[in-house]
Order: sequence, then structure tokens, then C-alpha cells
Amino acid sequence: MKAVNNGSFPHGGGAVGRELDQALRVRPAGAPPDAAIRALQDRATREAIDLQVGSGLDLVTDGLLRHTDPITGVTEGLRGIRLADRRVRC
Repeated sequence: MKAVNNGSFPHGGGAVGRELDQALRVRPAGAPPDAAIRALQDRATREAIDLQVGSGLDLVTDGLLRHTDPITGVTEGLRGIRLADRRVRC
């Protein structure tokens, strides 16, 4: 039996996650991440991976910390689709 995390990882509980959430809330809708947000995403991703490894998971993910939600990346490329406020996190 393998223990895996299949999907996003809750990152809001730690200081880095709270800081990332705050930075994403104040960013204008649709704006690309700046260097500060990318640095926070990197730190939160490392924290998510470390927590998963420390929990004994056999297969870990990046926690989907750079995704607004599981489908936005797919729908952005579809014509005729208008996305709502992308600052909302799942």
C-alpha cells in the first residue's frame, strides 16, 4: 500500500501560507505573480513537500500552490469561456 497526496495541500496553517494568502488577496485580479509572490510560493511549496515527507507519504505533490484551482489552467486556453475572480483559492 502506498500513501499519497493526490491534489492540493492545505498551506494556510503556517506562517508562510498565511503570508502567501494575504499577498494573493491584495494582488489585482488576473495579475501575474511578481517576484515576491513567486518567492512565497517557492517557500510554501517547500514547506508542503517537507510536511508530506515528514508525514510518511510515499508520493508527494507540490501542493498545487501555484494554481488558483484545479481547472483554471485548462479553461484559460478555451475560447468562449470567461473566468470569474481568479483570486479565490480552493
